Order: sequence, then structure tokens, then C-alpha cells
Amino acid sequence: MHLLKFHVKHLVFLLVLLCPLVSIAQHFTTSTIEAKPFPPMPSKVQDIENGLKTSANFSELSAEEKEWFYWTNYSRMRPKAFWDSVVVPILKTYPNLVSSYTASLKSDLYKTPSLTLIVPQKKLLELARGHANDLARKKAPPSHSSTNGNSFQERMLKAGVIRCAGENISFGPANAVLALVFLYIDERLPDLGHRKSLLTPTYTQMGIGISTYPDNQVMVIQDFGCDQTP
Repeated sequence: MHLLKFHVKHLVFLLVLLCPLVSIAQHFTTSTIEAKPFPPMPSKVQDIENGLKTSANFSELSAEEKEWFYWTNYSRMRPKAFWDSVVVPILKTYPNLVSSYTASLKSDLYKTPSLTLIVPQKKLLELARGHANDLARKKAPPSHSSTNGNSFQERMLKAGVIRCAGENISFGPANAVLALVFLYIDERLPDLGHRKSLLTPTYTQMGIGISTYPDNQVMVIQDFGCDQTP
């Protein structure tokens, strides 16, 4: 039996202008599923695609990065539909994923209002791509620290991200939808850090970095930010 493994890692920090660090959390977990044909996904929503296409920096994204932007926005802007049309078919295909975490995910998505479009931001794109490439060059495991020892906070602050930011890391097969669902489920992570980042209303900007690893694995860095205007 062929198995697929997804590793997810989360870190978030919140800064108010130049005030000291308010909160920080880091988590890492692994989920395994049997390799099966992936269920069909819903047709893409034109309004979401049009909103992304007219946003700055979207045209420069790779096809894989555009997939992450679309499905992240679909989940945020239509959370109930995301559960019904994406998560439910995946749970039917992989029933071992059904747990108290998926039950709480349904509850959270059903009560979440439609959030605003989250758009590509040049600085966050550079940060996410740079971190993904840095780790891949040395085939390093998922980490919020760079290979030279710089922490997530140091990377963000050096780039001028001084108000709020969060970072999710996914490592596994190259399937953006399935990886996103694993981030949302947050299996064995009581504080649900990945899910909270994905559904944070103040996050309106995002960067995606994707690097390839042996055995058809990819590492995806998902960097979030809010408006940095003082």
C-alpha cells in the first residue's frame, strides 16, 4: 500500500508598530493517508479568479503559486462552500482523516463570515520564495529558521514586516488542495494555529514559496501579512 505523508508547521508573531513581541507559537505534526484517486473539485469561481487576476503581482506567479492563492481565497471567502465542496469529498475519500479536528473545522468554517480577498504582496513573495529556496538548497527539513540561523522574526523584521505576520509550512506531495486541507484540519494541534492563520481577517496579503525535494515532494511556505501602513 502506497502512503502519502504531509508535514505541516506553523509559526505566528504579532507586532504593533515597533512595540515588543506580543505572542509567538510554533508547532509541527505529520499526517499519513493512503494514495487514492483524488476526488473532483468544484469549478472555480469567476469572481475570485477575476479579483486575483486584477491584483498586483498576480501575473508573475507560477501556476502552482496561483493554485495556492485561489484555493486559500476560496476557503476564506466561501468557508461553508469550502467545507461542503472540498473538505467533505476529501474526507469521504480518506475516511481515516475524520476526527474531532474535522468536526471542529466544520463548526469553524460554518460560523466564519466571508473574508476579504487575500492578495499577492511583493515583499511577502520574496520572503516565502527565498525561505523555500534556502531550505531546498540544503535539503533541510521544514523549519521557520533559515539555514544560516535567522529566525522567522528576524527574516520578517529585516524585510520591514513590522506589524503582523504568520507562516505556515507544508511538506508532502504536490497537491495544493490536499495540503491546504491538512493545514485546516490541524490534526493533534490543540491551538489550531494553521487554521487560525488561514482564517485571520486582518491578513490581507500573502506570499507563497514552493521548492522541490526528492521523491516528488514539495515544500510550501505560506507567509501572511496585514496592511503595514503605519
